[in-house]
Amino acid sequence: MAEKHTVEFLQTFFAAQGCTLTSTAYGGAQAPLEFVCRCDRPATVRWNNFRVHKRCGLCGREAIPKARRHSYEFVRAEFEKRGYTLLSPTYESCSQKLAIRCPRGHEVFIQFTNFYHGAADCIQCRPLKNTGVLSPHWNPELTDEHRMSRSYLRPKLFIWMKAVFERDDFTCRYCGERGGKLNAHHLSSYDRDPGNRLNIDNGATLHRTCHRQFHRLYGQGANTPEQFAEWLENRKAPGVTPGAFVASTPPSFSPGGCSMRVA
Repeated sequence: MAEKHTVEFLQTFFAAQGCTLTSTAYGGAQAPLEFVCRCDRPATVRWNNFRVHKRCGLCGREAIPKARRHSYEFVRAEFEKRGYTLLSPTYESCSQKLAIRCPRGHEVFIQFTNFYHGAADCIQCRPLKNTGVLSPHWNPELTDEHRMSRSYLRPKLFIWMKAVFERDDFTCRYCGERGGKLNAHHLSSYDRDPGNRLNIDNGATLHRTCHRQFHRLYGQGANTPEQFAEWLENRKAPGVTPGAFVASTPPSFSPGGCSMRVA
């Protein structure tokens, strides 16, 4: 069996490392020892850990980032590779928010670790990357005229949708339930009858699930008021009279709580 170290030996070893051992007894390699680190902070360590150069926790946390920290020149070069300009004069750590200028001229703040690993870029440019042909919802079959008409009508469609909901007392014309996630349905479909897109009499309030049921049965587009009347007659919920509602205080309208989908 190896001879057990003495307290005097440990004191000498700690002193050689710039630390001061304050414990007066040594209980073995796994026993905690109290000491003052070379950074003048009191700490506790096991002899087995100290002899392989482990010190206080704060020293360790400070040493690791210093060893792994990128230089300012490296960070600037990584931004420039993708056309960005680093505006911040210093770089301290990967969690620091750096001021940058993107290729489109937007000045924003970003953490280098997110930028470096491709998890973030200019926040003002993100919407531009999801519009037009880059959008996951891009429909190549639509004409430019059709797209322009939708963009022009969108604000008016919100007004139309609100008016349809209020007229129907925020109640589904199919199941009779009031409130929830609602859709405004075009009786004569949006594509088939452009002249009645904003006609309130051409709209009907439906719950999202009921709206999906209708289009699963009759398809999307080229829908007619006759289809809607047939659907209400054949598939209405028991005891519900379509169009007959009890007036009450309407819920507050918010476009975020109601679907913008129109069909």
